[in-house]
Amino acid sequence: ITLVNAETQVDAELHGRKDDDNDAIKDVSAAESAVFDDEEVTMTMAQTLIKMKAKKARLHNEQMAKRLHDEEIEQATTREKQEKYDLERAKVLQQQYDDKQENIDWNDVDEQMQEKHLDNIRKYQSLKRKLIFIAQARKNMIVYLKNTTRYNMKYFRGMTYDKVRPIFEREYNKV
Repeated sequence: ITLVNAETQVDAELHGRKDDDNDAIKDVSAAESAVFDDEEVTMTMAQTLIKMKAKKARLHNEQMAKRLHDEEIEQATTREKQEKYDLERAKVLQQQYDDKQENIDWNDVDEQMQEKHLDNIRKYQSLKRKLIFIAQARKNMIVYLKNTTRYNMKYFRGMTYDKVRPIFEREYNKV
């Protein structure tokens, strides 16, 4: 068998099938025209179609209702799981916070504060050893008061060295 012979056989088979299909379509068309001429059959078919559509719509509505119900249940369970997780996480964090508060070594905290205070005093002492102008001394005293006793810079505006010095000495002698 050659390729040309095979193609010819396939074409012949297809042509034969087309003829059979055309004959079947003609028979069905003739049968359909005979069936639809009767009014009673047409009404019965229409009623059947209406019933089928109603049943289909009812089934569709039931499926949608079930799907929505399932989604609501899923959302509720998800929300409950999230709330439970959040509550557990809050308990863990609260426990960690409580443990941290119990484990604070107040001696270490006191030492750190004293070191910080000593650093401020050392800075002041180093400034004290240098020869400086009165304006610079006033500025240094104001900075010291601002850092150690939380005075505002606005408080010292317009004050001279002679007015700032007693405030500085009073605060410095407290230490």
